[in-house]
Amino acid sequence: MLGLASEYAGVASIIRQARRGHQAVYKAFASTSATPSAASGSTTWTPQSRRTGLIARKRGMTTIFDPNGAKVPVTVLQVEDCQVTANIETPRPAPLPTYYAVQLAASDKREKNVTKQMLGHFAKAGVAPKRIVKEFSVTKDALVPVGMYCSLLTPVDPTH
Repeated sequence: MLGLASEYAGVASIIRQARRGHQAVYKAFASTSATPSAASGSTTWTPQSRRTGLIARKRGMTTIFDPNGAKVPVTVLQVEDCQVTANIETPRPAPLPTYYAVQLAASDKREKNVTKQMLGHFAKAGVAPKRIVKEFSVTKDALVPVGMYCSLLTPVDPTH
């Protein structure tokens, strides 16, 4: 039971950090448990790795209790159909490192309400049209394959 409480405390700290700007409907927060991409050529992360985030919808507030019995307010977030739509690699001038990013999309949207340009983008990625598209700056070893579903626990390969 104590292990479960410590997991809740870790999630609570992530949620508390995401509470800034709570008027916005959608939140993006750091994913702490994804796995590195085999396509990026790296099988492990380093302490310097910058990983992708998730797109979530704020559902409300509640409280949990820490192992000492103290009441901790937390924000409830819902992650829905978060999927990778692109990996971005942009070379920069000599002194700057190459820019790497993962583009995520979330929350399904009807095809008739999406522009033709975005329909082409989603078709190229092999994903259904989505309502929200956000880009997360990452390091090269944290690139995630296009089409992969991402959740709080781990990215999910849609082919399996």
